This record gives sequence, C-alpha cells and structure tokens, in this order.
Amino acid sequence: MEIRTAVTAGMPRTSYGEYILDDSCNVLVHAGTLKTDDSGRGDLDVHVLGSSLPSGAALRVQLVAPENAAVPGPGPFTDVLTSDPTTGG
Repeated sequence: MEIRTAVTAGMPRTSYGEYILDDSCNVLVHAGTLKTDDSGRGDLDVHVLGSSLPSGAALRVQLVAPENAAVPGPGPFTDVLTSDPTTGG
C-alpha cells in the first residue's frame, strides 16, 4: 500500500516520526520520517506491506515530533498530528 502524507502547517524545520495506527490507535508500523521546511511544509511517500495491515481496517496516520519520541509511551512530545480514519487495503 502506498501512503502519501503532506503537512502544510507543521512546526518549521521539524522531523516527525510517521506511524500507521489501527482503529484502537495501536501502532502497526513506523513508516519513516517526514521533515518540514522553514514554513512548516513537508511530505513523505511510503510503501507499507499490505500483509502488515489488517484487511479492511480503519487506519490513521500519526506524525510525532520529535521523531525519536517513544510511541506509544511517555514522549516527550513537542507536536502530535493524527489524521482522520481511512480504510486500508
């Protein structure tokens, strides 16, 4: 499955860890790192094996800064962005 993530109003010059979450907000995959520019914009295209995602499940993309924060866990977090749910493959 290809997942394209774009941020238009993130924190400037920030690296976000990108996670794919299931319906219950459990982390399924750490998909990579999205980096923003001076105006807080950035994008990331990732490919995730369909076998690592539950078929037909509602999935969310979560971006967490700093990129090395413990997810799930205590953080510490400076920014967390979570998408609305979408149906996976």
